[in-house]
Amino acid sequence: MTVLIIGIGLMVFALLADAIGIGGGEGFGYQQLIVFIAGMVAALFGGAILLQPRDDNRQDPPYIRESDPDR
Repeated sequence: MTVLIIGIGLMVFALLADAIGIGGGEGFGYQQLIVFIAGMVAALFGGAILLQPRDDNRQDPPYIRESDPDR
């Protein structure tokens, strides 16, 4: 969920950079495009993580130390 929110935040930041006075020039520059693409990748990755089906029945095997004398 956090990755999705960070990605959306980066995309919004890149789109609004000129409006809030952070952009270096007029228009959509290459730096804004890089931040936008990075945000899109993060948002898609976060969305993919959220859409994965959960398997609550799956259990990890118990941890057994190799040096356990009782084994």
